[in-house]
Amino acid sequence: MDVILELLKLIDLFMNASLTTQILASIFLLLFYLVLRELTKLLM
Repeated sequence: MDVILELLKLIDLFMNASLTTQILASIFLLLFYLVLRELTKLLM
């Protein structure tokens, strides 16, 4: 349950963030996602 609250806080921060911050965060999340996907492929 706490995880969901933390996520909501992050989303709230994200919505209030400046455009530059949003772009940087998006790039970071995309990279993070790609790395996770590659890792799961290796582990399979």
